[in-house]
Amino acid sequence: MSDQGDRAIHVLYVQADTEVAEETKTALERESDRITVLPVPTPQAGLVQLDSGRFDCVLSDHHLSGMDGTELLTLVRERHGDVPFVLYTDAGSESVASEAIAAGVDDYVIRQPEQYDRLADRIEEAVRNAETDSQQPADLLEDKANLLDQLFEQLPVSLYVKDTDGRHLYMSDYDVAPGAVLGKTDREIYGDDEFAQEAARDDCRVIETGEPIINKEEYNEDNGEWTLTSKVPWYGEDGEINGLIGVTRFITEKKEYEREIERKNERLEKFASVISHDLRNPLTVAAGNVDLLRQESDDSRLERIGAALDRMDALIADILELARQGQSAIDPQPVSLAALAREAWETVETSDVELDIAGDLRFHGDHQRVLELLENLMLNACEHADPETITVGPLADATGFYVADDGSGIPEDMCGDIFRLGFTTGENGTGFGLAIVSEIAEGHDWTVTATESESGGARFEITGVESC
Repeated sequence: MSDQGDRAIHVLYVQADTEVAEETKTALERESDRITVLPVPTPQAGLVQLDSGRFDCVLSDHHLSGMDGTELLTLVRERHGDVPFVLYTDAGSESVASEAIAAGVDDYVIRQPEQYDRLADRIEEAVRNAETDSQQPADLLEDKANLLDQLFEQLPVSLYVKDTDGRHLYMSDYDVAPGAVLGKTDREIYGDDEFAQEAARDDCRVIETGEPIINKEEYNEDNGEWTLTSKVPWYGEDGEINGLIGVTRFITEKKEYEREIERKNERLEKFASVISHDLRNPLTVAAGNVDLLRQESDDSRLERIGAALDRMDALIADILELARQGQSAIDPQPVSLAALAREAWETVETSDVELDIAGDLRFHGDHQRVLELLENLMLNACEHADPETITVGPLADATGFYVADDGSGIPEDMCGDIFRLGFTTGENGTGFGLAIVSEIAEGHDWTVTATESESGGARFEITGVESC
């Protein structure tokens, strides 16, 4: 039995035989201090009592006046939902058990002499199960309500729900105070300007068509703010659209950054045009005339002029490449370090230097940019370090990769300068190769550092890589 401290259980007992009813009432109340029983002789009287809403359980015989217990169960379910219903009937009526179970009976107990303790247990269990079942949805609803409150309170966006007239029913405390806007439309909040009118038209479209609006950029001329808005239909349990759910993010800083990038790209494009045409064209003319003079003269000064012109051409190529790094957007895709290393090695002019790939790493990166990064690191080693082997591999923690050589290494006092634009230790170097490497890494939000390899050569580590 349950503790006496548990709440009382009020039982409605439908039994045509008054003697049996009174005997059962007395026995149940004796067996359990929690149970109180009200006997009624007919189903009709039982339904009237149930309408008062005072009962925790219905106990019913199967053989009743005017209907049977299963029919009464059906009426109880229609009128009072999931109130526990225990069918308590004579032995020999087992044939009705399956019918009662199909109708939704909570328990089926065969009446037997002097076994009221068993009946009391079954009634308490039915009530306890019903309370547990009802509490679980209530707890779940409460959890969902708390989660919804947290979403509206914590998300750093403007989150809102509107009805079919565009009035705000719920709104997060992010853009404006909810108390100032609930029950109002955008026009009432922001004024009847073009921004509010466009928002109202979008609301109508979502509500009338059921088609969502996803990531629409909007500009409010009144306050100079850019926003990114998504709106989806809000459906009720009947499948009808009750309004919409929307989320708006403020992207003014992002748009200003994009405009600044566009302005820089325009300047870079003009700069690249000057380099490509205004410098390269006369350089081509000069190189052509040097070739003609070589056919007429073996003056050694022509070789020095030709070498200087070749250096100028290399400088122009590197400057154009550096300008392109700042102009183009990064397009990260899953790439393979080993595959990119092999591809880059094919473009590097080497005689007896070997490539060693010490493992693979799959990560997100712009294929062409990472290829150029590897090419420049390999070329830098071949041209300045005189190595026998260049090794490419992943870092031990898979947060990046390295390019190392067994050549002459980098003097300690130069490590801080090697990525500086124009810095070179070679007579014919342009000082752009490692600057391009740094630009590519920065464009990916990576970090590139130079250190000493295990063999005493140079080792370049690229970290901050997102592996996949």
